[in-house]
Amino acid sequence: MIFSTNWININEMKSIFKSLIVLLVVAGTVSLNGQVESVSFDVVQNDNTGNFDIFLVVEKGSAASVVERTQFNSQISFVASTGTDIDIVDLNMPLNWNQKFNGQKPMLWIETTKVIAPDVSPELDYFAVSCVMAPVSQYNDLLEGDKVRLFSVSVKNNLTAKPIFRLYKNGHDADSNAEGMGGGDFSIGFTIGGVRQKYRDVMKSLE
Repeated sequence: MIFSTNWININEMKSIFKSLIVLLVVAGTVSLNGQVESVSFDVVQNDNTGNFDIFLVVEKGSAASVVERTQFNSQISFVASTGTDIDIVDLNMPLNWNQKFNGQKPMLWIETTKVIAPDVSPELDYFAVSCVMAPVSQYNDLLEGDKVRLFSVSVKNNLTAKPIFRLYKNGHDADSNAEGMGGGDFSIGFTIGGVRQKYRDVMKSLE
């Protein structure tokens, strides 16, 4: 079992936290009727590139104002056949400083945590991907049913058989207390327009 974590530069986060405080104050005044209420993710292998495209799916609600469209904290986790290497490629959404729909640079998504072949499931590796610059990155207008590509993942494995690559399943896959996971929490979560959890599987578990 190998456990690793990548840390974001603290200095880079100072201005982000300042923006976050302002947005949190403003978010408290936004009506829930105008917010994205629940989302899910979809993983689709691209026939042209062979990469896996990661999509945000708006299950319920919409977003139009700056605050409603602003990305807050998020973690998207994946499970793959052991021996898999992944790279985050072709970033797409959200866009940094896209308050006025003129953002040009996609927000950075990075691999933050990895567990290789834990004792609980030695045939699998676990990867967590999180967002950087979230409080100052926005989507364009979002409507219920929209499917927006966030980024793509290049997956490499020397297995002769087709390797596994899928989303982590909250409540089903190995959790932080499982043998060999080293306390790593790979639960998927997503917040937009505020700090309330919007990922559908988390919301279902709270009902």
